[in-house]
Amino acid sequence: MKWINRTLVQAPRNGTSAHTVSFTPAAAGSLLVCVAEGSVTSTTPSGWTLPFGGSAINNTGLYVWWKVATAGEASLSTTHNGSNYPVAFVVYEFPAGSSFLGSVSAIGIGQNAANPIIEDLTGTNLVVGVFGGVVTGVSTAVTTWTGAGSPIKDVDVNAPASGTDGYIMSLAYVESFTGTSWQPTGIPSGGNLPPSKETLTFAVSVAAGGGTPTALQVSYVAAGIVHAGELFYWDGVTRHDLNYVHRVP
Repeated sequence: MKWINRTLVQAPRNGTSAHTVSFTPAAAGSLLVCVAEGSVTSTTPSGWTLPFGGSAINNTGLYVWWKVATAGEASLSTTHNGSNYPVAFVVYEFPAGSSFLGSVSAIGIGQNAANPIIEDLTGTNLVVGVFGGVVTGVSTAVTTWTGAGSPIKDVDVNAPASGTDGYIMSLAYVESFTGTSWQPTGIPSGGNLPPSKETLTFAVSVAAGGGTPTALQVSYVAAGIVHAGELFYWDGVTRHDLNYVHRVP
């Protein structure tokens, strides 16, 4: 994958008008990109940037924020215009030197309508389409994405209504897109679909390299075995995994 880490958090109803979420600790200089969706508005977290075209607010509040990470950065906080709402967050970490290129948004579009088109792209980029919608019952929606480059669905989640409205969110991407413009379409199907969609289309220029081996991840320690776990190395294009067992004589 183009990203180093990805954390999906479906923050539950908590009786307050705020959420604090944790994600995989980032390396200094990495680019962090967060997508948030819920049936409330959400303030831009401290230190993050809401780009032009990075919010779609109608029946739900859909956002993309970005920032350059500090060493070990692992959480963000946001406040809402209502209390006790569930909100979904997905946070991506990209190698240092990556850049957020831009976003476009559209609100209140039909269930089968395409996302807005992002234009003026150059080079090879990761492009992302995402939509959100309000859920007033229990949704069984599953989304199919189409578009240039055959988008890969990465997120397809929902939260039911329970005292307050729920949400549906779906996100898809093309990892190495070389065109100058891109317009994906995500079509939900199933029960209790949202009456309309809020949508974002954005692009990230992912730097080559920047990945380093992780520290040892200890899975267990037992008699005759020192460590068992895995290492990975990110070369800017591919994650290389190595499972290992280190035994003592």
